[in-house]
Amino acid sequence: MALRGPPMFERWKTGEHAPLWRLRYMFVCHFTQALFIVLPYTVSVYMVRDFLVAGAAPGQPVPEQRVGVLTGALGAVSSAAALLTSYPLGALSDRVGRKAVILVGLASSVASLLWYGAAPSLSQALAARALGGAFNGVIGAEKAMIGDCCDARAATRAFSLFSLAWGVGALFAPVLGGGLSRPCAGALAGATWACGDAGAPLRRWPYLLPCAVSAALCALALALCALGLEETLPGKCGDEGLGSGQASLNLSLASSVQLSVRREGGLDSVSLDWPADDRPGQVGPEAEAATLLPQKTDGRTAPGPDGAGAQLPHTAWHKDRLVILCLIGYGAVAFIYNLFDELLPLFASAPRSEGGLELQPSGLAPSNAFGGAVLILFTLLGLGPALRALGVLPVTRLGLWCVLPFAVLVPLASEAPPGRGVLLQATLFAGQALRSTSAATAFTGCLILVNAAAQRCGALGAVNGAGQALASAVRAAGPLAGGGLWAGAVALGGAPWFPRAALQYVPFAALALVAMLAQVLYLHVHLPLEGGGEERGAQDDAEAPPLRS
Repeated sequence: MALRGPPMFERWKTGEHAPLWRLRYMFVCHFTQALFIVLPYTVSVYMVRDFLVAGAAPGQPVPEQRVGVLTGALGAVSSAAALLTSYPLGALSDRVGRKAVILVGLASSVASLLWYGAAPSLSQALAARALGGAFNGVIGAEKAMIGDCCDARAATRAFSLFSLAWGVGALFAPVLGGGLSRPCAGALAGATWACGDAGAPLRRWPYLLPCAVSAALCALALALCALGLEETLPGKCGDEGLGSGQASLNLSLASSVQLSVRREGGLDSVSLDWPADDRPGQVGPEAEAATLLPQKTDGRTAPGPDGAGAQLPHTAWHKDRLVILCLIGYGAVAFIYNLFDELLPLFASAPRSEGGLELQPSGLAPSNAFGGAVLILFTLLGLGPALRALGVLPVTRLGLWCVLPFAVLVPLASEAPPGRGVLLQATLFAGQALRSTSAATAFTGCLILVNAAAQRCGALGAVNGAGQALASAVRAAGPLAGGGLWAGAVALGGAPWFPRAALQYVPFAALALVAMLAQVLYLHVHLPLEGGGEERGAQDDAEAPPLRS
């Protein structure tokens, strides 16, 4: 059974929009995965504080260092569980199909969120997050779906929408987490049915409401994907992974270029030679995407000018240098923003005496929501032109450069005097706006690079599964590192030789350092150029020129 769209959308089902129409429910699914992953970062630190206060003697202060360590552990456990299963689930999606893996992941997200919101202890909260991570191969299967049914042009658009869907989820997650957590201390304080006594549901489970709303949205995505999402794995669907409109688009694009293959320094290089009267600069931005990304192949053949297959040297994906570098780059980008997502609530909730802002969840929600709105607007209006003007690799590196200013601006909010809440929020707003544009460019770029490299190996599911395993590893390391960095900074602030007023800058400085290390890695990622197929050297990349002649 498939869900049918309104008649006004019928024209989207053919031609250039066909792959995106086919994946429309996948974008809804990706929105809910942003909720599943980001929401706990908003509430975990407050949940941990509540558990510690409940277990401490009356009037005993909660150690800030312990809050940091336990919050890091709670944030890391889901990704640590996913680390063990991401690659097997990705490889499984190459056999049973992408849709089955997505449906199982969505079901586990629903169960995990409900259990997490109602967890009566830290151990149960940890178990709930581990459950959600262990069975969740959704994002890897989604990226494999894009590789299955999108050519270079459509993949660029799909990954932009991927970032947009994530941005919308990242917008709603802090709003839900900040606005609906501890409702008995806010809007529902007078509701006797929910907050009347100690046994009332929302007083007993102060974090259940935002988790239940998120779980309901995940359940909606599960129903939509079960009824309307098409399988894209070749051999598991009627059109071998490509819609009829997309297949014709690929043939049309392939007939206009001459693809050549050479081997340099052990690395297979693919270049596109355009006819002199039909170069990308003359045919518009749509064709330019093909100069940035390889054409879809089965990993062993490439379309020639007559449509015939030209033999490509076959290399296992784990032996392909470009694949490995792009995967490591994706892991580094995931680590950077995951580390920030862990540091920000710790910094915001900490007492001012410990370098923090002493904000309640509702105090952090406005700047988080503003950052999500900026992410949406930039993805819709700025990301596409930036990719066309600069190219994928320079845009990725530009996003990493933007880490530096927001790593300074966010801790600078602590310099606002206690009575100047507007100044504090304005600083957070500016930092979140920079963070959002940085994340949109870096994440979209690195995702495009991974899929482009993976298509040559004919193992999209396995490569994206490996990418998710790596992302899970760094997402587990991010919260642990964030909690450890905050605890270390607090301990460092107690040293007589260290200026205590500067302790909050230490973990954000570490964040900026990781971004600069990622810059060094991307200096070694060389993409083929149009024309003669020459590769750009690392010294040229340092100036981030466009990837077209």
